[in-house]
Amino acid sequence: MFHLYRKLKWAYQKFKVSYSLPFIVLVSYTLLGAVIFRKIELIGDMERREMYKNSTEYAFDQVMKRLKNVKCEKSGLKVDPGEQEKYAKEALFWFIDYLNLTQVIEDRTAATPWTWMGSALYAGQLYTTIAYICQNRI
Repeated sequence: MFHLYRKLKWAYQKFKVSYSLPFIVLVSYTLLGAVIFRKIELIGDMERREMYKNSTEYAFDQVMKRLKNVKCEKSGLKVDPGEQEKYAKEALFWFIDYLNLTQVIEDRTAATPWTWMGSALYAGQLYTTIAYICQNRI
């Protein structure tokens, strides 16, 4: 047993593992976490984003159709369909901006954050947060 310990100690000192091993373990752990999180989260997130995008487009189209069907009560007023659509869109965009829904819609329809770098960042945040919590409990 002592012979094995001496060989391991020799290899440890020869290859300067004492400096690089923690870094290699940390990077490996982060990459493994990134693969796991991306695998678990990516497909569901993309489906939710696509559903939300389709839902907002459908709602926008429905509101546009209904706004175009609103008729003025003044007789003899000619309504240009192009102008009517333009004003309806302006009114609808004003409404969305006024309620600050633009940011929500953009966030929920943007590209998924579960890229390789995003997944690695999440894995790193997760284990550093766990380490911080564990350190403060001791």
